[in-house]
Amino acid sequence: MRVLTIDEADQVDGGVGAIGAALGAIGAAVGAYQNNASAGTIVAAGLLGAVAGFFGDIAATPGIGAGTAAMFGAYSISVAATAGLFTMSVTVGDIQLYQEDYAR
Repeated sequence: MRVLTIDEADQVDGGVGAIGAALGAIGAAVGAYQNNASAGTIVAAGLLGAVAGFFGDIAATPGIGAGTAAMFGAYSISVAATAGLFTMSVTVGDIQLYQEDYAR
């Protein structure tokens, strides 16, 4: 057995998850920001988005079994849905304002 060179390690590594995690974090954080969420909510949504993107990237990796892809895909979707909950920043005051607008 021998140590792989850097080029050989790059060929077999694949970089699974990093790009998906970055895109998921950016997407979820931007969505939370656009909905006027607090700083903590934006960070939490970004973290959950990164987890969702990471596992979504794994699910899309060629050569893994269908069961494994389905498992990681389902996990990615469930975490993304949770991140989506963080982007909703509706308060009781907002609901009252909407009710007053529609009552007119």
